[in-house]
Amino acid sequence: MTRPLTYQTVVDELLTRVPAFAIARSQDEAYVSHEDRHPYVVFGDFGCFLRKHLAAGGMRAEDALILQCSFGLLDEMLASKDAELINLVQLGVFEGLANTPELLAIAKDYLSDDSNSVLEFWLGKWIAWADGTEEQRLQ
Repeated sequence: MTRPLTYQTVVDELLTRVPAFAIARSQDEAYVSHEDRHPYVVFGDFGCFLRKHLAAGGMRAEDALILQCSFGLLDEMLASKDAELINLVQLGVFEGLANTPELLAIAKDYLSDDSNSVLEFWLGKWIAWADGTEEQRLQ
């Protein structure tokens, strides 16, 4: 039985379940989280890592496996009731995909229906914020 994901354990869980990211992060000093385990820093780097593999389109078996493992974890995070875990996905992954429709479309294929609903809701709010319509509504 797997233990429930928490904000305190999610970095270890990510590094265990997506070993290709753990290796890349430990070997490439360009990753900001190279020596930093803060979840928001690590998930920011994870978002960059995912965009690279999404850009490959899952064409190689290695990329497809990485994407399946990665989005499986993201699905679990988005299904949790922990707002901090959901926010990590939104800021670390979704925000980096928001300006790249071609990568966003590929990501949607890997997300569950429930996670896609979370993504669509978040995108609506993000677009409103980026367009300035959210700020206008708040004034």
